[in-house]
Formats: sequence, C-alpha cells, structure tokens
Amino acid sequence: MRLFLIIALAASARAQPALVAEASVDKEVYAYGEPIVFRYSVLNLGTEQAALSTPSACKLAFDYEGVEFNNACTLDDVLTILKPDGGLIWEWTLDPADVGIPVTGGTQTITGYVNGSCRTASGDFQPCPDSLRISVSFEAPAYLGGRVGVYFDEADADSVDALRATYDGVVLEGDTRSDGSRYEQWRITGVSVDEAAAALDANGAVTSADVIRWDLDVQRFEVSTTPGPPGALLTPPAPNPTTGRAAFRLRLDATEAVTVHVSDALGRRVAVLHDGPLAGGVDHTFGIDGAGLPAGVYVVRVVGETVRESRRVTVVR
Repeated sequence: MRLFLIIALAASARAQPALVAEASVDKEVYAYGEPIVFRYSVLNLGTEQAALSTPSACKLAFDYEGVEFNNACTLDDVLTILKPDGGLIWEWTLDPADVGIPVTGGTQTITGYVNGSCRTASGDFQPCPDSLRISVSFEAPAYLGGRVGVYFDEADADSVDALRATYDGVVLEGDTRSDGSRYEQWRITGVSVDEAAAALDANGAVTSADVIRWDLDVQRFEVSTTPGPPGALLTPPAPNPTTGRAAFRLRLDATEAVTVHVSDALGRRVAVLHDGPLAGGVDHTFGIDGAGLPAGVYVVRVVGETVRESRRVTVVR
C-alpha cells in the first residue's frame, strides 16, 4: 500500500484541532482492468473538536490524473464533526469498466481533497487549507472501455444500434421520452471511452454523447484512537514524531495476557510487539521500528481482558 501523510493544521500553544489528511490505495501495481480502491481520510489529532462544512452534499471529492470526479463525492450531512483523537475515512472503489480509467498506462496519481470549509480554533469557518489536498501514486495499465451516455432520435435507432455494435456496447439502461428521443447508457470495450464519446458526439445519428464517471459507491468509516478505561500505564512513544525507533513503557495493574500491537490509520495491524502473559506491577519496555514503516500516523494498542489502551505515533521521512 502506498501512503502519504501531511499535517494540515498544527496545534499552537492553545488547544485546537490538528487535522491530518491521508490518501492511500490498496496496491502499488494493478493488473489490466483491476479495480482500484482509493481511501481518503481526515483525522483530528488535536484536543478540540474540528468541523468540516460545505454548501452542498459534495464534501469530499478527488481527481484522477486530472480527471475531476466532482460528481463522485460523498453524501454526508452539510456539517461533519471530527472529535478529538478521531476521524473519518472515505473509500471509493474505481472499476475501470465503470469509469474508463486509467486513460494512459504507467504511473497514476489520485488527489483527494475537502470540497468545503474547515472551522478554525477561533470558531470561524474558512476555506480548508490546500494542504488537505493530498495525492497517492501507483502503477496501472491503460484501460480500453467504460460507460457512455448517448442521446438520439428514435428515427435514427437502427444507425445507433450499428454504432453500438462497433464498440461491443451493452445497454445498461435506457429511456424513451415523450418527444420520441431516447437516452441509453452503454458499457463499451476495446477503445478509450473518451475517444468513443467524442466520435459518437460527432456522428450525425447521435444528438450528443458523454463519458459517464459518476454514480460511484462511497463508504465511510469512523476511526478513534481514544484510550479506553484505566487498567494500565502506557507512556507515549518517544521520540514522536520519529524516523526510526520509538520506545514506550507499559505497566499493568495485575498480571494478565495482553496483545501489544501497532496499527496504521486505517486500522490494519502492521506489527505485533507482544502476545501472551505479562507481569503486573513492573515496567515493560517496547519499541516501534519506524524505519520499516511508511510515513504516516500509527496507533499502539494494548488489549487484554481488563486493559484497553492506545497511543499515537507519527512516522516521518
């Protein structure tokens, strides 16, 4: 997984939100036609709640190699609250057969951003900083195909059927209107969807044709790094941020079996530091190997029968 991190609003001497934006994909290299899972997250690492606002339902959006997916945004409420030590992850699955990308092969870049405003420490809303625009890159081959929307008159239906056959088109949906005109959505293969839409739009049998890159499903996940109830002393990892090893101490109230592990910002376990009984009443020292991890925010978690504790650590390069 490729993961890039940037701190958007640094905490000052007074308590305030500290927003961190992250972007990732599920692979570094994709095969032809393989769906691409893109995730964009905003975490609040400050001590005060943060808020995202937008004048429409389109709060989060992204562009893929310059192709804007403004219509593939989220449907969140107008105001989204990010609690301290919490945040949200948005996830899109980009199926090349649906969206007609990648347009060209090689290195691909997706950039996620907040399409709205952020509440500052003073309580005012201002445009979210450009630093919340964050990109992730990967490798994928060009895809030949996608979806097009085609408008035409019923009188030209035979000619349009012949055009559709040249693109191996399959009708996904259609609608005949009261004036005799018709709209159809096609899935085509064997040719760039942008080239096909331009050629169809220029054909006399077609009133107009457009590439379809909306109607994408988006999922939203809440994340939290808030410590659980007392039952152990877990010190913050130090140094933090770190480029290498970060150490922390754990003291249990009583002997019990615990798991000490490290998770990334998406909740995926990246390292297990201990799994089994641990004596109570004494300090146990553990270390995180930041040199072997991509840059990003990670969470140290201690989970046992009576213990649930967590601390954050940031790996930088």
